[in-house]
Amino acid sequence: YLWRGGHQELLPWNVAQMTLWNTILALGIMFVAMDILYAPLHHILHLPTLYPLIHKHHHRQHFPTRGYLDAGNEHPIEHMIGVMCTWFAVCSAEFLFPTLGMWLERLKDHGLSGLLDGVDATTKGGGVHAITVIVFFQFHAALAMLNHSPYDVKFSLPFAGSASLFGAENKLSQWLDDKSCVSKWMKRIITGQWFQYSVGHHEMHHRKFNFNYGQYCMLYDLWMGTFIEYEGPMSAAEIEARRKKRLKEN
Repeated sequence: YLWRGGHQELLPWNVAQMTLWNTILALGIMFVAMDILYAPLHHILHLPTLYPLIHKHHHRQHFPTRGYLDAGNEHPIEHMIGVMCTWFAVCSAEFLFPTLGMWLERLKDHGLSGLLDGVDATTKGGGVHAITVIVFFQFHAALAMLNHSPYDVKFSLPFAGSASLFGAENKLSQWLDDKSCVSKWMKRIITGQWFQYSVGHHEMHHRKFNFNYGQYCMLYDLWMGTFIEYEGPMSAAEIEARRKKRLKEN
C-alpha cells in the first residue's frame, strides 16, 4: 500500500511534500477514525452471545501487565477486526479532506447537480503522507502495549476552549458550566476532553467488562454512557480475590 502510493497512487513519499495537513492533522484523523469503528465493534464482541466465543479469551487476564503479550493474546477473529479498523483509519486520513475539497470545488463551480453528474471519480486520495502512516503504526502498537502494562501513562489532545490548554478560567468553559441544558458529555466534547488517552481507562475495562470500550479517545463511551474514570490501583490480595470470585461465577 505504501510502496504503490495508496489506492490512487497519490500517497506522497518525498519529505518536501510533508505539510501540516498530511502529517499532524492526518495522524489525529487516523486515531479518531480508529476508535470510531473499533469501539462499537468492541462493544458488539461483549454481547452475551458472542463474548464466550471470541473475546472472552482476551479477558482471561483481569489485570494486564505484560504489554504486548497481553495485548496480542486474542482470538484470530478479534485480530482481523483490529486490522480492519487500522486499515479504515489509514483510508479515512487518505480520502477525507481531499474528497471534501473536491466536492466543495464541484459544488462551487456547478452547484448540487455537479457533485455526481458526469464525473469519473467520487473520491480523491493523497491526504496522508507515507511517513505519517509509518508513525501511526508505531504509535498504535506502542499505545496498545501500554494499555496492557502497569505504567500510569495518560495525555489529552485539547481543542479550543479546553481547560487543559487555556486554563480553568477561560470564558468558554465558564459559559458552558452556566448552561444547564448542556449535558456533561457534550461539555467534554466541546472542550476537547473526549480525547483522553489513559492506561487506567483500559485497565478499568479489564476490571469491569461493560465499560470503556474505546482505546484512545473516549467519544463512543461518553456518548453511550459506558465511560468510567480510573478507580485507582488494586492490591495483590484484591486482584486474587476478584480472580477467585470470577472462577466461581464461571
